[in-house]
Amino acid sequence: MDRLLLKYVIKKCFIQLKENITPRYICGQLYTNNALDEQDYIEIVDSNEENQRNTERFLLKILPKKCTFEILRDAISDSYDFLLKDLDQSRQEFETTVVHKTSESKSGPEKPVVINIETEARVLAIKQYYDIKRKHWNGNIEEFNVFISDTSRIYEFQIESIRMCHGLHSTELLSGLNDNLAIIADQYFKSMILKWRHEIGKGNPTRTRMTEIRTLLQDIIPKTSVPVLYYMSVCGQFALAMRAIGDLDEALRNVYAAKQLGIAIPNCREKVSILSTESNAEWERSSRNGRIDNAEKERLISLVKESRLANRELTSSDRNIESEDEIRAAADFDNATIVVEALIRVGIDDKGRNLSDVDVSETDLERARDCFAHIEQKSNWHKLADRWKIIYFLAKAKVSNLKKKYSDADMFIKCAREHAAKVPYLSEIKQNADNFQLGEHCSNTLT
Repeated sequence: MDRLLLKYVIKKCFIQLKENITPRYICGQLYTNNALDEQDYIEIVDSNEENQRNTERFLLKILPKKCTFEILRDAISDSYDFLLKDLDQSRQEFETTVVHKTSESKSGPEKPVVINIETEARVLAIKQYYDIKRKHWNGNIEEFNVFISDTSRIYEFQIESIRMCHGLHSTELLSGLNDNLAIIADQYFKSMILKWRHEIGKGNPTRTRMTEIRTLLQDIIPKTSVPVLYYMSVCGQFALAMRAIGDLDEALRNVYAAKQLGIAIPNCREKVSILSTESNAEWERSSRNGRIDNAEKERLISLVKESRLANRELTSSDRNIESEDEIRAAADFDNATIVVEALIRVGIDDKGRNLSDVDVSETDLERARDCFAHIEQKSNWHKLADRWKIIYFLAKAKVSNLKKKYSDADMFIKCAREHAAKVPYLSEIKQNADNFQLGEHCSNTLT
Protein backbone atom coordinates (compact mmCIF):
# COMPACT_ATOMS: atom_id res chain seq x y z
CA MET A 1 0.00 0.00 0.00
CA ASP A 2 2.90 2.41 0.72
CA ARG A 3 4.25 1.85 -2.79
CA LEU A 4 0.82 2.42 -4.36
CA LEU A 5 0.43 5.63 -2.36
CA LEU A 6 3.82 6.96 -3.43
CA LYS A 7 3.24 6.12 -7.09
CA TYR A 8 -0.14 7.85 -6.94
CA VAL A 9 1.28 10.99 -5.30
CA ILE A 10 4.22 11.20 -7.71
CA LYS A 11 1.87 10.90 -10.66
CA LYS A 12 -0.49 13.58 -9.33
CA CYS A 13 2.34 15.97 -8.41
CA PHE A 14 4.77 15.01 -11.18
CA ILE A 15 4.97 18.44 -12.84
CA GLN A 16 5.55 20.28 -9.54
CA LEU A 17 8.20 17.77 -8.44
CA LYS A 18 9.99 17.57 -11.79
CA GLU A 19 10.18 21.34 -12.19
CA ASN A 20 11.50 22.02 -8.70
CA ILE A 21 13.46 19.11 -7.25
CA THR A 22 17.18 18.56 -7.76
CA PRO A 23 17.76 14.91 -6.75
CA ARG A 24 21.31 15.58 -5.46
CA TYR A 25 19.92 17.73 -2.65
CA ILE A 26 17.67 15.05 -1.20
CA CYS A 27 19.34 11.75 -2.14
CA GLY A 28 21.51 11.70 0.99
CA GLN A 29 18.52 11.58 3.33
CA LEU A 30 16.78 9.05 1.09
CA TYR A 31 19.85 6.80 1.12
CA THR A 32 20.17 7.08 4.90
CA ASN A 33 16.57 5.87 5.23
CA ASN A 34 17.18 2.92 2.86
CA ALA A 35 14.93 4.47 0.22
CA LEU A 36 17.69 4.37 -2.44
CA ASP A 37 20.06 1.62 -3.50
CA GLU A 38 23.76 2.42 -3.25
CA GLN A 39 24.16 2.27 -7.05
CA ASP A 40 21.31 4.76 -7.55
CA TYR A 41 22.74 7.07 -4.89
CA ILE A 42 26.20 7.10 -6.49
CA GLU A 43 24.72 7.70 -9.94
CA ILE A 44 22.73 10.70 -8.68
CA VAL A 45 25.65 12.24 -6.77
CA ASP A 46 28.08 11.83 -9.69
CA SER A 47 25.75 13.13 -12.39
CA ASN A 48 26.40 16.53 -13.96
CA GLU A 49 24.15 19.55 -13.47
CA GLU A 50 22.26 18.99 -16.71
CA ASN A 51 21.35 15.43 -15.78
CA GLN A 52 20.40 16.54 -12.29
CA ARG A 53 17.49 18.52 -13.68
CA ASN A 54 16.12 15.45 -15.49
CA THR A 55 14.15 13.89 -12.63
CA GLU A 56 11.77 11.69 -14.63
CA ARG A 57 13.71 8.46 -14.06
CA PHE A 58 14.43 9.41 -10.47
CA LEU A 59 10.77 10.06 -9.62
CA LEU A 60 8.94 7.41 -11.61
CA LYS A 61 11.39 4.50 -11.63
CA ILE A 62 13.75 4.74 -8.70
CA LEU A 63 11.74 6.15 -5.78
CA PRO A 64 8.80 3.68 -5.70
CA LYS A 65 11.22 0.75 -5.29
CA LYS A 66 11.94 1.29 -1.60
CA CYS A 67 10.77 4.76 -0.68
CA THR A 68 7.54 5.61 1.16
CA PHE A 69 5.45 8.75 1.15
CA GLU A 70 6.64 9.78 4.61
CA ILE A 71 10.33 9.34 3.75
CA LEU A 72 9.95 11.42 0.58
CA ARG A 73 7.96 14.07 2.44
CA ASP A 74 10.63 14.37 5.15
CA ALA A 75 13.38 14.53 2.53
CA ILE A 76 11.85 17.52 0.72
CA SER A 77 10.44 19.31 3.78
CA ASP A 78 13.54 21.48 4.37
CA SER A 79 14.43 22.69 0.88
CA TYR A 80 11.10 22.26 -0.88
CA ASP A 81 8.51 22.86 1.81
CA PHE A 82 6.33 24.75 -0.67
CA LEU A 83 5.57 21.40 -2.32
CA LEU A 84 4.21 19.77 0.84
CA LYS A 85 0.68 21.10 0.42
CA ASP A 86 0.30 19.46 -2.99
CA LEU A 87 1.75 16.19 -1.70
CA ASP A 88 -0.55 16.12 1.31
CA GLN A 89 -3.63 16.89 -0.76
CA SER A 90 -2.76 14.08 -3.17
CA ARG A 91 -2.28 11.70 -0.27
CA GLN A 92 -5.67 12.63 1.18
CA GLU A 93 -7.27 12.08 -2.22
CA PHE A 94 -5.65 8.64 -2.41
CA GLU A 95 -6.82 7.71 1.07
CA THR A 96 -10.41 8.84 0.59
CA THR A 97 -10.94 7.43 -2.90
CA VAL A 98 -8.40 4.83 -4.04
CA VAL A 99 -8.04 3.08 -0.67
CA HIS A 100 -11.81 2.93 -0.21
CA LYS A 101 -12.34 1.34 -3.63
CA THR A 102 -9.46 -1.09 -3.14
CA SER A 103 -10.68 -2.24 0.28
CA GLU A 104 -14.14 -2.98 -1.15
CA SER A 105 -12.65 -5.29 -3.78
CA LYS A 106 -10.48 -7.32 -1.39
CA SER A 107 -11.69 -10.21 0.72
CA GLY A 108 -9.11 -9.88 3.47
CA PRO A 109 -8.80 -7.05 6.02
CA GLU A 110 -6.11 -4.43 5.53
CA LYS A 111 -4.64 -2.02 8.01
CA PRO A 112 -6.37 1.34 7.45
CA VAL A 113 -4.36 4.30 6.25
CA VAL A 114 -4.35 7.17 8.73
CA ILE A 115 -5.62 10.43 7.26
CA ASN A 116 -3.79 13.63 8.06
CA ILE A 117 -6.27 15.95 9.77
CA GLU A 118 -3.80 18.60 10.95
CA THR A 119 -4.48 21.00 8.11
CA GLU A 120 -3.82 24.71 8.46
CA ALA A 121 -7.52 25.40 8.01
CA ARG A 122 -8.56 23.01 10.79
CA VAL A 123 -5.94 24.34 13.23
CA LEU A 124 -7.26 27.87 12.70
CA ALA A 125 -10.85 26.65 13.02
CA ILE A 126 -10.08 24.95 16.34
CA LYS A 127 -8.67 28.20 17.73
CA GLN A 128 -11.76 30.08 16.61
CA TYR A 129 -13.98 27.34 18.04
CA TYR A 130 -12.61 27.90 21.53
CA ASP A 131 -12.68 31.67 21.17
CA ILE A 132 -16.41 31.68 20.42
CA LYS A 133 -17.11 28.86 22.87
CA ARG A 134 -15.64 31.04 25.62
CA LYS A 135 -18.24 33.69 24.81
CA HIS A 136 -20.92 31.05 25.23
CA TRP A 137 -19.37 29.86 28.51
CA ASN A 138 -19.48 33.46 29.76
CA GLY A 139 -23.15 33.81 28.84
CA ASN A 140 -22.59 36.30 26.01
CA ILE A 141 -25.21 34.71 23.75
CA GLU A 142 -25.82 37.86 21.70
CA GLU A 143 -22.17 38.14 20.65
CA PHE A 144 -22.13 34.37 20.10
CA ASN A 145 -25.03 34.66 17.63
CA VAL A 146 -23.52 37.68 15.86
CA PHE A 147 -20.26 35.82 15.38
CA ILE A 148 -22.01 32.85 13.78
CA SER A 149 -24.04 35.15 11.55
CA ASP A 150 -20.88 36.97 10.40
CA THR A 151 -19.11 33.68 9.68
CA SER A 152 -22.06 32.56 7.55
CA ARG A 153 -22.02 35.81 5.62
CA ILE A 154 -18.28 35.56 4.91
CA TYR A 155 -18.68 31.98 3.72
CA GLU A 156 -21.53 32.84 1.34
CA PHE A 157 -19.58 35.83 0.00
CA GLN A 158 -16.58 33.58 -0.77
CA ILE A 159 -18.80 31.06 -2.58
CA GLU A 160 -20.27 33.85 -4.69
CA SER A 161 -16.81 35.28 -5.46
CA ILE A 162 -15.64 31.90 -6.75
CA ARG A 163 -18.74 31.54 -8.90
CA MET A 164 -18.17 34.95 -10.47
CA CYS A 165 -14.45 34.34 -11.05
CA HIS A 166 -15.06 31.16 -13.03
CA GLY A 167 -15.95 33.38 -15.95
CA LEU A 168 -12.57 35.12 -15.80
CA HIS A 169 -10.67 31.90 -16.58
CA SER A 170 -7.90 32.85 -14.13
CA THR A 171 -6.47 29.61 -12.71
CA GLU A 172 -4.22 31.45 -10.27
CA LEU A 173 -7.01 33.63 -8.91
CA LEU A 174 -9.40 30.71 -8.54
CA SER A 175 -6.73 28.64 -6.81
CA GLY A 176 -6.21 31.37 -4.23
CA LEU A 177 -9.95 31.79 -3.68
CA ASN A 178 -10.43 28.03 -3.25
CA ASP A 179 -7.53 27.80 -0.79
CA ASN A 180 -9.07 30.58 1.27
CA LEU A 181 -12.49 28.94 0.98
CA ALA A 182 -11.19 25.85 2.82
CA ILE A 183 -10.14 28.05 5.75
CA ILE A 184 -13.48 29.87 5.78
CA ALA A 185 -15.46 26.63 5.38
CA ASP A 186 -13.66 24.96 8.30
CA GLN A 187 -14.35 27.95 10.51
CA TYR A 188 -17.99 28.18 9.44
CA PHE A 189 -18.46 24.45 10.01
CA LYS A 190 -17.02 24.58 13.54
CA SER A 191 -19.09 27.65 14.42
CA MET A 192 -22.26 25.89 13.23
CA ILE A 193 -21.36 22.86 15.36
CA LEU A 194 -21.35 25.21 18.35
CA LYS A 195 -24.72 26.66 17.33
CA TRP A 196 -26.07 23.13 17.00
CA ARG A 197 -24.84 22.18 20.45
CA HIS A 198 -26.30 25.41 21.84
CA GLU A 199 -29.73 24.60 20.40
CA ILE A 200 -29.56 21.06 21.79
CA GLY A 201 -28.52 22.33 25.21
CA LYS A 202 -31.15 25.03 25.60
CA GLY A 203 -33.87 22.36 25.58
CA ASN A 204 -36.75 20.98 23.49
CA PRO A 205 -34.91 20.38 20.20
CA THR A 206 -37.10 19.04 17.38
CA ARG A 207 -36.21 16.41 14.80
CA THR A 208 -37.09 18.84 11.99
CA ARG A 209 -34.73 21.54 13.27
CA MET A 210 -31.93 19.07 14.00
CA THR A 211 -32.24 17.61 10.49
CA GLU A 212 -32.20 21.11 9.03
CA ILE A 213 -28.89 21.94 10.75
CA ARG A 214 -27.39 18.60 9.70
CA THR A 215 -28.31 19.29 6.04
CA LEU A 216 -26.74 22.75 6.20
CA LEU A 217 -23.50 21.30 7.59
CA GLN A 218 -23.40 18.56 4.98
CA ASP A 219 -23.56 21.25 2.30
CA ILE A 220 -20.48 22.93 3.80
CA ILE A 221 -18.38 19.77 4.17
CA PRO A 222 -17.19 19.36 0.54
CA LYS A 223 -15.57 22.81 0.77
CA THR A 224 -13.64 22.01 3.97
CA SER A 225 -10.02 20.87 4.30
CA VAL A 226 -10.78 17.41 5.75
CA PRO A 227 -14.23 16.30 4.52
CA VAL A 228 -14.18 12.77 5.97
CA LEU A 229 -13.43 14.15 9.46
CA TYR A 230 -16.34 16.55 9.25
CA TYR A 231 -18.75 13.91 7.92
CA MET A 232 -17.82 11.89 11.00
CA SER A 233 -18.39 14.92 13.20
CA VAL A 234 -21.87 15.54 11.75
CA CYS A 235 -22.87 11.93 12.46
CA GLY A 236 -21.65 12.34 16.03
CA GLN A 237 -23.53 15.60 16.55
CA PHE A 238 -26.73 14.19 15.06
CA ALA A 239 -26.41 11.27 17.49
CA LEU A 240 -26.25 13.81 20.33
CA ALA A 241 -29.33 15.56 18.92
CA MET A 242 -31.30 12.32 18.61
CA ARG A 243 -30.48 11.43 22.18
CA ALA A 244 -31.74 14.86 23.26
CA ILE A 245 -35.12 14.26 21.58
CA GLY A 246 -35.30 10.75 23.05
CA ASP A 247 -34.60 8.54 20.02
CA LEU A 248 -31.80 6.41 21.42
CA ASP A 249 -31.87 3.85 18.61
CA GLU A 250 -31.30 6.56 16.00
CA ALA A 251 -28.66 8.12 18.23
CA LEU A 252 -26.70 4.88 18.42
CA ARG A 253 -27.08 4.21 14.69
CA ASN A 254 -25.39 7.55 14.05
CA VAL A 255 -22.70 6.77 16.62
CA TYR A 256 -21.87 3.54 14.80
CA ALA A 257 -21.85 5.37 11.44
CA ALA A 258 -19.48 7.97 12.88
CA LYS A 259 -17.14 5.30 14.25
CA GLN A 260 -17.08 3.58 10.86
CA LEU A 261 -16.18 6.86 9.14
CA GLY A 262 -13.47 7.42 11.74
CA ILE A 263 -11.55 4.19 11.13
CA ALA A 264 -8.82 5.96 9.15
CA ILE A 265 -8.87 9.13 11.29
CA PRO A 266 -6.38 9.49 14.16
CA ASN A 267 -7.53 10.21 17.68
CA CYS A 268 -8.96 13.72 17.91
CA ARG A 269 -11.43 15.75 19.96
CA GLU A 270 -14.25 14.84 17.58
CA LYS A 271 -13.66 11.10 18.10
CA VAL A 272 -13.47 11.51 21.87
CA SER A 273 -16.82 13.33 21.82
CA ILE A 274 -18.41 10.48 19.83
CA LEU A 275 -17.22 7.91 22.38
CA SER A 276 -18.81 9.99 25.13
CA THR A 277 -22.10 10.19 23.22
CA GLU A 278 -22.04 6.42 22.78
CA SER A 279 -21.46 5.66 26.46
CA ASN A 280 -24.16 8.12 27.58
CA ALA A 281 -26.73 6.82 25.06
CA GLU A 282 -26.03 3.20 26.04
CA TRP A 283 -26.34 4.16 29.70
CA GLU A 284 -29.70 5.87 29.16
CA ARG A 285 -31.04 2.97 27.10
CA SER A 286 -30.07 0.49 29.83
CA SER A 287 -31.65 2.62 32.56
CA ARG A 288 -34.85 2.97 30.54
CA ASN A 289 -35.03 -0.79 30.16
CA GLY A 290 -34.36 -1.29 33.89
CA ARG A 291 -31.54 -3.74 33.33
CA ILE A 292 -28.46 -2.30 35.01
CA ASP A 293 -27.21 -5.40 36.80
CA ASN A 294 -23.55 -5.94 37.72
CA ALA A 295 -22.59 -7.19 34.26
CA GLU A 296 -24.28 -4.25 32.57
CA LYS A 297 -22.63 -1.82 34.97
CA GLU A 298 -19.21 -3.11 34.00
CA ARG A 299 -20.05 -2.90 30.31
CA LEU A 300 -21.19 0.71 30.66
CA ILE A 301 -18.18 1.64 32.76
CA SER A 302 -15.87 0.09 30.18
CA LEU A 303 -17.38 2.43 27.56
CA VAL A 304 -16.81 5.40 29.88
CA LYS A 305 -13.20 4.34 30.48
CA GLU A 306 -12.64 3.98 26.73
CA SER A 307 -13.63 7.62 26.20
CA ARG A 308 -11.51 8.70 29.19
CA LEU A 309 -8.46 6.88 27.84
CA ALA A 310 -8.94 8.40 24.38
CA ASN A 311 -9.16 11.86 25.97
CA ARG A 312 -6.01 11.34 28.03
CA GLU A 313 -4.08 10.01 25.03
CA LEU A 314 -5.19 13.02 23.02
CA THR A 315 -4.20 15.41 25.79
CA SER A 316 -0.71 13.93 26.00
CA SER A 317 -0.08 13.81 22.24
CA ASP A 318 -2.09 16.56 20.54
CA ARG A 319 0.10 19.51 19.63
CA ASN A 320 -3.01 21.73 19.51
CA ILE A 321 -3.52 21.38 23.27
CA GLU A 322 -1.93 24.73 24.08
CA SER A 323 -4.53 27.33 25.03
CA GLU A 324 -6.23 27.55 28.41
CA ASP A 325 -9.57 26.81 26.72
CA GLU A 326 -8.30 23.55 25.22
CA ILE A 327 -6.67 22.49 28.48
CA ARG A 328 -9.90 23.29 30.32
CA ALA A 329 -11.99 21.27 27.85
CA ALA A 330 -9.72 18.23 28.19
CA ALA A 331 -9.67 18.45 32.00
CA ASP A 332 -13.44 18.94 32.16
CA PHE A 333 -13.99 15.87 30.00
CA ASP A 334 -11.67 13.74 32.15
CA ASN A 335 -13.37 14.81 35.37
CA ALA A 336 -16.82 14.28 33.85
CA THR A 337 -16.01 10.65 32.98
CA ILE A 338 -14.92 10.04 36.56
CA VAL A 339 -18.20 11.49 37.88
CA VAL A 340 -20.13 9.37 35.35
CA GLU A 341 -18.39 6.20 36.55
CA ALA A 342 -19.49 7.01 40.11
CA LEU A 343 -23.05 7.73 38.94
CA ILE A 344 -23.35 4.39 37.16
CA ARG A 345 -22.04 2.65 40.27
CA VAL A 346 -24.62 4.18 42.60
CA GLY A 347 -27.59 4.44 40.20
CA ILE A 348 -27.94 8.14 39.35
CA ASP A 349 -28.41 9.14 35.71
CA ASP A 350 -26.67 12.05 33.96
CA LYS A 351 -29.70 14.32 34.47
CA GLY A 352 -29.68 13.79 38.24
CA ARG A 353 -32.52 11.26 38.50
CA ASN A 354 -32.33 8.53 41.12
CA LEU A 355 -32.55 5.05 39.53
CA SER A 356 -34.06 3.40 42.57
CA ASP A 357 -34.15 -0.14 41.14
CA VAL A 358 -30.36 -0.30 40.57
CA ASP A 359 -28.63 -2.52 43.12
CA VAL A 360 -25.54 -0.95 44.71
CA SER A 361 -22.95 -3.31 46.19
CA GLU A 362 -20.18 -2.56 48.68
CA THR A 363 -17.72 -2.77 45.80
CA ASP A 364 -19.74 -0.15 43.96
CA LEU A 365 -19.68 2.12 46.99
CA GLU A 366 -15.95 1.70 47.45
CA ARG A 367 -15.15 2.50 43.84
CA ALA A 368 -17.59 5.42 43.82
CA ARG A 369 -15.79 6.84 46.85
CA ASP A 370 -12.50 6.61 44.92
CA CYS A 371 -14.09 8.62 42.13
CA PHE A 372 -15.40 11.19 44.59
CA ALA A 373 -11.96 11.51 46.21
CA HIS A 374 -10.45 12.33 42.82
CA ILE A 375 -13.10 14.95 42.06
CA GLU A 376 -12.78 16.51 45.51
CA GLN A 377 -9.16 17.44 44.91
CA LYS A 378 -9.06 21.22 44.71
CA SER A 379 -7.60 21.39 41.20
CA ASN A 380 -10.16 18.95 39.82
CA TRP A 381 -13.16 20.46 41.59
CA HIS A 382 -12.25 23.88 40.23
CA LYS A 383 -12.31 22.52 36.65
CA LEU A 384 -15.53 20.53 37.02
CA ALA A 385 -18.49 21.85 35.02
CA ASP A 386 -21.54 23.10 36.96
CA ARG A 387 -23.85 20.31 35.75
CA TRP A 388 -21.52 17.66 37.16
CA LYS A 389 -21.13 19.48 40.47
CA ILE A 390 -24.91 19.40 40.99
CA ILE A 391 -25.16 15.70 40.13
CA TYR A 392 -22.07 14.93 42.22
CA PHE A 393 -23.87 16.26 45.30
CA LEU A 394 -26.94 14.13 44.49
CA ALA A 395 -24.76 11.02 44.12
CA LYS A 396 -23.06 11.79 47.44
CA ALA A 397 -26.53 12.10 48.99
CA LYS A 398 -27.53 8.67 47.74
CA VAL A 399 -24.31 7.08 49.03
CA SER A 400 -24.88 8.69 52.43
CA ASN A 401 -28.45 7.43 52.46
CA LEU A 402 -27.34 3.88 51.62
CA LYS A 403 -24.82 4.08 54.49
CA LYS A 404 -27.68 5.24 56.74
CA LYS A 405 -26.08 8.64 57.25
CA TYR A 406 -29.34 10.44 56.75
CA SER A 407 -28.30 13.88 57.98
CA ASP A 408 -25.38 13.84 55.55
CA ALA A 409 -27.77 12.86 52.77
CA ASP A 410 -30.00 15.83 53.58
CA MET A 411 -26.97 18.13 53.64
CA PHE A 412 -25.78 16.98 50.16
CA ILE A 413 -29.25 17.42 48.67
CA LYS A 414 -29.30 20.94 50.06
CA CYS A 415 -25.87 21.60 48.51
CA ALA A 416 -27.12 20.36 45.13
CA ARG A 417 -30.17 22.63 45.26
CA GLU A 418 -28.18 25.66 46.39
CA HIS A 419 -25.65 25.12 43.63
CA ALA A 420 -28.39 24.62 41.03
CA ALA A 421 -30.02 27.91 42.08
CA LYS A 422 -26.85 29.78 41.07
CA VAL A 423 -26.89 28.42 37.50
CA PRO A 424 -29.10 30.28 34.98
CA TYR A 425 -29.48 27.23 32.69
CA LEU A 426 -29.63 23.40 33.06
CA SER A 427 -33.36 23.53 33.72
CA GLU A 428 -33.89 19.75 33.66
CA ILE A 429 -31.06 19.04 36.09
CA LYS A 430 -32.22 21.86 38.38
CA GLN A 431 -35.74 20.45 38.39
CA ASN A 432 -34.47 16.97 39.22
CA ALA A 433 -32.39 18.38 42.07
CA ASP A 434 -35.45 20.19 43.48
CA ASN A 435 -37.54 17.01 43.28
CA PHE A 436 -34.83 14.53 44.27
CA GLN A 437 -36.15 11.61 46.31
CA LEU A 438 -34.18 8.89 48.09
CA GLY A 439 -36.34 7.08 50.56
CA GLU A 440 -38.24 7.15 53.80
CA HIS A 441 -35.23 8.00 55.96
CA CYS A 442 -34.24 11.15 54.08
CA SER A 443 -36.48 14.19 54.51
CA ASN A 444 -35.97 15.55 50.93
CA THR A 445 -37.95 18.66 51.88
CA LEU A 446 -35.01 20.99 52.39
CA THR A 447 -35.36 24.61 51.33
